[in-house]
Amino acid sequence: MNASGQVVGLIFNNVGSGEHGFLYSGHLFSTIDAPQATTGTAVGGINAAGQIVGSYHTATATNGFLFDPSTGTYTPLIDPVASFTFAEDINDAGQIVGSFREANGHEHGFLYSGGTYTTFDVPNSTLTHAFGINNA
Repeated sequence: MNASGQVVGLIFNNVGSGEHGFLYSGHLFSTIDAPQATTGTAVGGINAAGQIVGSYHTATATNGFLFDPSTGTYTPLIDPVASFTFAEDINDAGQIVGSFREANGHEHGFLYSGGTYTTFDVPNSTLTHAFGINNA
C-alpha cells in the first residue's frame, strides 16, 4: 500500500482464467493484466507515484514488469541471465527489487536501478528473494 491508500495484490476468479493483479484505489478495484501475459499476472508493489511492479506468466516463462497507470505503459523487466524474473516491490525513486531463477534452479535477489541489475545472495544459500524496498 502506498501513502495514498492504493493497494495492489493478486486475485483468482471463479471462471478459471488464472491469476490477475489488481489495484484498489478510491474504493474501486481495477484488474491489472500485463499485455504479454498468457497464463496470468501477479502484482507485488506500488510506490507513491502509483507505479506498479509484478510478474506476468506465459506458457514458457515468468517475467517481471513495471506498469505506469498514468500512461498505460507496461515495461518488461527481464534479467538477462534469468529463466524466470519476479518483480516484487518498487520505492519512490523507482528502484525495484525481486528475484530471478537461473536455468540451474538457483534463485537470487536483485535490485534494478537506473537500468542496471545488481544481484545479491545470502551467503551459502541457493535461494534468495527480496520482497520489499524502502525509500532510504
